[in-house]
Amino acid sequence: MPMFSPQPITLVAVAGGFAATLVMTVSFLNYRSELPFPTAEIWNRLTGGRELFGSPYAGPIILLFLLGTTLAAGFPWVLWNVVRFHNTAYYNTFPEAMLTGLVFGLLFYGISVLAVGVGLLHVELTESQALRYFFVHVLFGLVYGLWMGLATNLWYPIFF
Repeated sequence: MPMFSPQPITLVAVAGGFAATLVMTVSFLNYRSELPFPTAEIWNRLTGGRELFGSPYAGPIILLFLLGTTLAAGFPWVLWNVVRFHNTAYYNTFPEAMLTGLVFGLLFYGISVLAVGVGLLHVELTESQALRYFFVHVLFGLVYGLWMGLATNLWYPIFF
């Protein structure tokens, strides 16, 4: 994949990232009374706590979609160009893509844990909250992997 060229896998990854972030967001909203929204602190730092559309969740949700979709869109490019992992079956064929998606979800989780560990985010979670937080990232990865795994047999024939 040449750098910054519009590849079909990138477009599939954008849609997959959006779908995975949607499932993740619904999971977060299901636990909103007991689980801090992950991007709320970042949103509050960037905007001074400004609410969008009269809701304390709108801004953080938009930010979560931007982060999840952007990171998901770049993941195949990183695998191909940075890691030099050129076995495309692991990001566009089912069931191999499920494993890669799960790794991506865990990587996404690891980045957020690292951000808390170095003090970029100040989130204190109970043990059950931390488990739920881990679960929604695993869920993100599995949905992303499923979406990406359907690329060769479903998305490419329909759209490309």
